[in-house]
Amino acid sequence: MQVQVRMFGGLTERVGASRIVVELPDGATVADLRAAVAAAYPAVAPLLGGVNVAVDLEVAGPDTPLAATSELAMLPPVAGGAGDGTSPAETGDAGDGDRVVTGLRTPPFDVDAVVAQVTGPSVGGTAIFLGTVRDHAADLDDVVGLEYSAYPEMAEKVLARLAVDLRRDHPSLTGIALLHGVGELAVGDHTVLIVCASAHRAEAFDACRDALERVKDDVPIWKRELTADGEHRWVGLGAPATPGAAEEPSPGVRAMHASEAAPLLDDPAVVVLDLRTDAELAQARLPRAVQLDYHAPDFVRRLETLDRRTTYLMYCRSGQRSGAARAIMTGLGFRDVVDVSGGLIQWVDAGLPVEG
Repeated sequence: MQVQVRMFGGLTERVGASRIVVELPDGATVADLRAAVAAAYPAVAPLLGGVNVAVDLEVAGPDTPLAATSELAMLPPVAGGAGDGTSPAETGDAGDGDRVVTGLRTPPFDVDAVVAQVTGPSVGGTAIFLGTVRDHAADLDDVVGLEYSAYPEMAEKVLARLAVDLRRDHPSLTGIALLHGVGELAVGDHTVLIVCASAHRAEAFDACRDALERVKDDVPIWKRELTADGEHRWVGLGAPATPGAAEEPSPGVRAMHASEAAPLLDDPAVVVLDLRTDAELAQARLPRAVQLDYHAPDFVRRLETLDRRTTYLMYCRSGQRSGAARAIMTGLGFRDVVDVSGGLIQWVDAGLPVEG
C-alpha cells in the first residue's frame, strides 16, 4: 500500500518536501514506516530516534498498525510555538463559571481581552505568562527572529486536551487560556500566552508554570532561530546551518526506548540527568538522578562543565526537552548519551523504578 506522510520542522528541509509518499506492505506498522523512511531518505535516518510518528492526530507506538487512509505525520522534537493564524478555539463559559480559551493565533496577543475571557467575580488571583522573542538563545548570539511552524489540526487538539487535563490536575482553576504564536516573529514579538485564574494566587501560579511546561513539551510546534548573518537552525535538530551544510549528529548521542535504556541504571558509572524543574523533580525521579534544569539560564554552561567521555542517561517529562538537549550535547562533542525518548511518562508506563 502507499501512504502519505506529512513532514514538519527541520524534517521538511531534510527530505525537500512537506509530504512524502511511502510504499509499505499490507499490515505495516509504525516501526515499518520508520524503517522505510530511513531507507528512502538517509539524511533523516540519524534523527529518527528522536522523532515521533502521529497516526490520526495521536502519537503512536511502534506496533501501531497503519492503513492507506491513515493520517500520518513525522514530528521532530517540539520547541513551543504554533499556528496557521486562525482564531483560537474558544469554549467560553464551560459551566460553573469555568472559562477556557485555547488555540493558535497570529501575534500580537490582546492580553487584556484574553484575561477578561477567563476571569470572573470569583477570581482572586490571575497568573499570566507572556513569552516574547529575545535577541539570543542559550548557546547562540545575534538572534534576529524566530519562525514557528505547526501541525495545526493536531496542535489545536492537544491544546484543548491540555486545558482539560490542567483543570483536572488543578481543580481550583476557574479559567485558563493556552495560546501560541505562529509565523515569522521579530525580536520582542509575542510567542505564547498562558493565563490561569483561581480564587487564590498560589494555585494560579502553580497552574501557570505547569501549563507552560506541558505546552512546550506536548504541542506539535517547531521553532527555527534566525541570526543576523543569515544562518538558521531548527531547535532540537542541531547547530546553526547554512544551505547545504551537513548536520549529522554524533553517533554517541542517541534516543532510546525506556525499556532499552533501563539496564544502564545497573552501571554505577552512568550519570543520570533529570532535565526537569524543581516542582517536577519533587514528584518522582529516576534512581540516582541529578538535576540539570533545561530551562535554567545557565543550562548550557553547566553542560559544558560535564565530562564528555562519561556515559549519561538523560530524561525529562515526555522527551521533548531532552530531545532539544540532545542536539546541544551533540554539538558539544559528548560521546555517550542515551536520551529516554518518551521521558518519565514512557519510563513509568513501562513499569520501571522511580523514587519519590
